[in-house]
Amino acid sequence: MIPFNYYFVYDNGILRRAVSNNTKHKVGEIVGYKSGRYRRLKIHNKSYMIHRVIWEMFNGVIPTGMEVDHIDRNPTNNKIANLRLATPSENSRNYSAKSNSKTGVRGVYHNGHSYVVTICGENGREYIGSFPTLEEATKIRRIYERTYKYTV
Repeated sequence: MIPFNYYFVYDNGILRRAVSNNTKHKVGEIVGYKSGRYRRLKIHNKSYMIHRVIWEMFNGVIPTGMEVDHIDRNPTNNKIANLRLATPSENSRNYSAKSNSKTGVRGVYHNGHSYVVTICGENGREYIGSFPTLEEATKIRRIYERTYKYTV
């Protein structure tokens, strides 16, 4: 396959067309379309996620078993400084609390009269403890995030 650098030019987080093979597309135009949370593009009827294309343009082929993670959690911010190579486990740590979270803090939930803290560690989900207030639970959760090198 021809390298992505042949087809595209990186421009501060977006890709512009470097070559044109027909009158429909012009050199310099922004490429890609939004599909779900991510922007994608097509080359020869094959779809690629733009953040992965940008990573490969700067760093080469993504190793098997690795993913490209958006450090700031914004899937449309494809600036190279915002992208990092991560294992699936590392990538999964870089998520915000779900929109239906009652506490607003990932890994903290209310259970009767206390707040329970859990975290995904090296061996899967780990129970950290129960705390009387959301503030205490959040503080402990943040300490464990640093321990497990979460990017939060």
